Amino acid sequence: WARRAGSGTLAWVDHDLTRDAKLAALVPNRSATFRGPTVTVSEPRDLAEVVARFLPEGVPPSAKPAPAVVARRVGKGRVVYFASGVDAALWSYAYPYQRRVFDRAVSWAASAPFPIRVDAPMAVQSTFFEQDNAEGRRAVIHLFNEVDTAAHHGKPGEDVPLREETIPIHGIRVRFAGPAPARFHVEPGAIEIRGRRDGDSVVVELPPLERHAMVVAEWPAR
Repeated sequence: WARRAGSGTLAWVDHDLTRDAKLAALVPNRSATFRGPTVTVSEPRDLAEVVARFLPEGVPPSAKPAPAVVARRVGKGRVVYFASGVDAALWSYAYPYQRRVFDRAVSWAASAPFPIRVDAPMAVQSTFFEQDNAEGRRAVIHLFNEVDTAAHHGKPGEDVPLREETIPIHGIRVRFAGPAPARFHVEPGAIEIRGRRDGDSVVVELPPLERHAMVVAEWPAR
């Protein structure tokens, strides 16, 4: 019972942040179970800024749900506040709808397309770094295949878990918005790959990902 502290119902309204086909497919009625850290906040002056509300478990149905997600514009910027910690809940038990709400919040607050996007199964971890020098700049996108055929046996705190085999992941694509890089290659191996124009972006498709690879995109100095 103690593990159910902070549980209740999270319900959201139709808003640019929640207007998402994947979220609608997961939760058609826009109401789902939530369990995680929650703080009580006052009602904003503009009630249209309340994207979602939280009703704790055990309170009378007539009780008014409290603001759970508030999204507002501040000058030229945007901010999303989670009074109900969707990010913490995603880390703890990861209901799929939480991932979509959090993803949509980041996209809405950014207000512009992300410069680099990775299209891959959820088993692929990705991050990128940028480097600049007198010759130009480059982006290094790291991709890691998290598929573990040993079912994650081996306790990391005791020793390094070993992997005896890999299942390659095919069809991973990386999308670059804005000016097209002049060159792409995959490391290790110095594998040259070509990009193709897709609307306002350039897309590259990677060779099968065994374990770890880096996509290097290079732009010459202006």
